[in-house]
Amino acid sequence: MAAKNPMVKNDRLIPVEIAGVTYFMNFSLFATKKLTKLFGKGSALAAIEAGGADALDEKSVDELLEMCAILIQQGAEYRKLVEGEEAPSLTADELGVLADISDLNNLIGKFNEAVSAGSVREIEVKPDRKNGGAAAKA
Repeated sequence: MAAKNPMVKNDRLIPVEIAGVTYFMNFSLFATKKLTKLFGKGSALAAIEAGGADALDEKSVDELLEMCAILIQQGAEYRKLVEGEEAPSLTADELGVLADISDLNNLIGKFNEAVSAGSVREIEVKPDRKNGGAAAKA
């Protein structure tokens, strides 16, 4: 188990509460690979883009549960590897048992938030002294 590093920021981990327990979603490279392999541009992603929970059918609900479970599993794995802490995890079936219909929009929102957090990279720009600091003004 890795030692906890206080310098590591958890911007990649998105908390989601399900049945009174906080889980963490992480849109890792492994999650990207697995989601692409399983779903490509699957119906759940299309339904999410089309209008959230109201646009989901039975198949896309199953896909949403699987996609969220993958991100939750990756969040638990990230916490274990980077922070040295055990974190709760769920399978898609367990998530389906614990979540209810009112949780769907929250899951969709947290999924989108995790995807955004996993896709954002911060870039620090330093002034170019040869250029009179023009880069800092950009």
